Amino acid sequence: MYPAALAEALEAQVALGQAIETADLGLDSRCPGWQVRDVLNHSLAVTLKFAAFARGDTDAPRTPKGDHLGTDHRAALSNAATTALAAWVVTDLDRLCHLPFGSYPASIAAGINLFDVLAHCWDIAGPTRNVLAIPDHLWETGLTAAHAVVGPERDLNHYGTPLEVAAAASPAEKFLAFLGRSE
Repeated sequence: MYPAALAEALEAQVALGQAIETADLGLDSRCPGWQVRDVLNHSLAVTLKFAAFARGDTDAPRTPKGDHLGTDHRAALSNAATTALAAWVVTDLDRLCHLPFGSYPASIAAGINLFDVLAHCWDIAGPTRNVLAIPDHLWETGLTAAHAVVGPERDLNHYGTPLEVAAAASPAEKFLAFLGRSE
């Protein structure tokens, strides 16, 4: 379930990246203290981390440091998505992924990558004046994945305190509120 949703989210991220102008990379994102370029670079690095795991390079992946966007953010996002998609097709979804905050089956590791991609797409879409075309079912799947990993002892450096939303809130609003994000 999560690898297929991740593939769809990565396609949406690539589409968003294609719409972002190079001049917009210096804009402030919705992540305090981070510019759009920083968020894209971080999200791409997280995808590469999980791709290395999915490919079988390591069972304890870490986010690679450095600049992964280079001079062409569009190509970098596309290449990372292609790398990740190829890796997730061949992975054993029961294999354990050992992260600093716990060990999870590969299927959940794909879910972690999924909700990271969704959150960071939202973080940059508004400031770059781009429409975020993510269907409701992806937000719902991302929320399910987030619930599987982000508990009450959440790291407030990564996720805000969950926000209250109305029962009639959209799937995107529910996802964002769970991670402590709001417009």
